[in-house]
Amino acid sequence: MQNPQLSIDQLLQEAAQALNAQRLEDARNLLQQVLELDASHFDALHILGVLAFQKGSPAEAEDFIRRALAVDDGFAEAHYNLGKVLRERGRLKEAAEAYQKAVRINDRLDPAWFNLGLVELEWGHHPQAVDAFRRAAEIDPTDPDYPFNLGNALSTLGDVKEARRQFERTVFLDPSYAHAWNNLGIMLRECGEIKEAMDAYQRALDINPQFADAHFNLGNLYEAQGNAEQALVSYQQAVKANPRFAKAYNNLANIYYLQMEMDRARETYETVLEIDPANHTARHMMDALRGATTQAAPAEYVSRLFDKAAPEFEERLVLSLKYQSPKELRQMLDALVPEEKVFDCAVDLGCGTGLSGEAFKSRTRRLVGVDLSARMLQKAREKKIYDALHEGGLVEFLDQSQEKFDLYLAADVLVYIGDLDPLFQAARKRATGSAWFLFSVERVDETDFALRPTGRYAHSRSYIESIADKHGFTCMAIEETVVRMERDEPIPGYNVVTRLKETD
Repeated sequence: MQNPQLSIDQLLQEAAQALNAQRLEDARNLLQQVLELDASHFDALHILGVLAFQKGSPAEAEDFIRRALAVDDGFAEAHYNLGKVLRERGRLKEAAEAYQKAVRINDRLDPAWFNLGLVELEWGHHPQAVDAFRRAAEIDPTDPDYPFNLGNALSTLGDVKEARRQFERTVFLDPSYAHAWNNLGIMLRECGEIKEAMDAYQRALDINPQFADAHFNLGNLYEAQGNAEQALVSYQQAVKANPRFAKAYNNLANIYYLQMEMDRARETYETVLEIDPANHTARHMMDALRGATTQAAPAEYVSRLFDKAAPEFEERLVLSLKYQSPKELRQMLDALVPEEKVFDCAVDLGCGTGLSGEAFKSRTRRLVGVDLSARMLQKAREKKIYDALHEGGLVEFLDQSQEKFDLYLAADVLVYIGDLDPLFQAARKRATGSAWFLFSVERVDETDFALRPTGRYAHSRSYIESIADKHGFTCMAIEETVVRMERDEPIPGYNVVTRLKETD
């Protein structure tokens, strides 16, 4: 009940004391008494809005704060608090407008810049998020959340070095920030600093032993180093900490597969599909283990496989798997085409990190690369050997391209495609007269193509010859080769050189 002996100033003073003592209900009652004396009192309306938001009543909070702003539209903190309420209510556009108005009124209001950055991040506007987070961090360089979120936005934009600096800044400000240690580990791995990355993941786990993502990332690192035993332990810890962690189960299944524990691999892939029925990676491997041949590996499977492999890809492929296809295909082409012949426009299908591009660059005037893996393309971009790089599927790229190609390269790529008809059809449409198509495949004899338990496809010689002939290509040379080593066993395959019969 209102005490008529108390003035508005006295009520506000008592409300402030109640707030400081965390007696929130008393504060609300006192502020309501202020409104009974002055229904348009800005401070009472604004603070009641903040209290309603803290109580979990965003609709009531919005009403109070809007009433306050109707009294005084020039108070930056009120616009900031309105933005928080609107974001909570899922009205991101209005929330962003409220934060923007707050910083127009007071461009030193770092929480408004920070929250504006969060909204931009939710929208996928990463450059705008970077700008907003950077402003917040410049205003208050002591808040670890600011460089942490700035690092997240920068890493999404591919600025690994600057993202790393921001995560380093975060853990300097707050050494107990487990998520920052984890993200710093990701950036360190991207920079090739493996030991430092491992140390960062371990710091995250020292802080929070149940941090599933850190266990998962540590497992990825062990797996990339060929340490399956430690990877297995890390993935098991990840799914123990988060029993709904589909990606960790998927990687755990991969380790069981590598260890030839096929029953456990199948069971674990089944768990992945129970959690995430749309997981194309697990579905593909289940098909491979069951011996069910499909038309092609899902694009999601291929992109994830090579995104994951990108940091150590070349070292593992060349040194561990003894991969020589680009070099061998170049030798076959040199034996068939005079060395003075330079191809006008070549396309490296599934270019990866650029091993084929490096092998064939000297024989091309223009070299284009296409790959499903963004991280592989980044590695290829660093080599500066391609005139253009495109992210996407091979057939989709050829269907949409406006260029004509006189040389196609596909080394260690068709192992992720069973039915080659769509690719040859698309290549034929974009080929110049007498274009060349060079590729490698794994070998199978008893059928046209087969999906193997490895998740890769193998093709027969007769199928290669027939599919090439169907689309106007002549097999100029087919050589048996070892396409890679698998568990110290040679995987037989073919290097193939074809040429288009027709001319434009």
